[in-house]
Amino acid sequence: MSYQIAHILFGHLEAQDIVSENSRREALEKAEESLDRIKNDNVAFEIVASQVSDCPSGSLGGLLGQVEKGEMVQEFEDIVFNLELGEVSNIFESEYGYHIAWRYNDDLLDEAFKS
Repeated sequence: MSYQIAHILFGHLEAQDIVSENSRREALEKAEESLDRIKNDNVAFEIVASQVSDCPSGSLGGLLGQVEKGEMVQEFEDIVFNLELGEVSNIFESEYGYHIAWRYNDDLLDEAFKS
């Protein structure tokens, strides 16, 4: 099983392998603000990701491309492989920080991120 997945990462001082000066609380607040922009202000997921993500994929709108089971940490897979097409997850945490994930296909991409 594989899906096209995008994500936004909010690292914090306690997160593994992430350079961030955010406290855990600051990271969660940024995640909450970002989720609100996506779900309530209708800002494209890719735009928000490119503005705030602590993951290198942020510069690509958070787009990870095809993700297969077994490639990501369990906390990530537990969420993303249960998303419906077009669905944005709630905030969840892994050892890398807080995440928001989105299951997409090419038809759902913002024009600025279509290849």
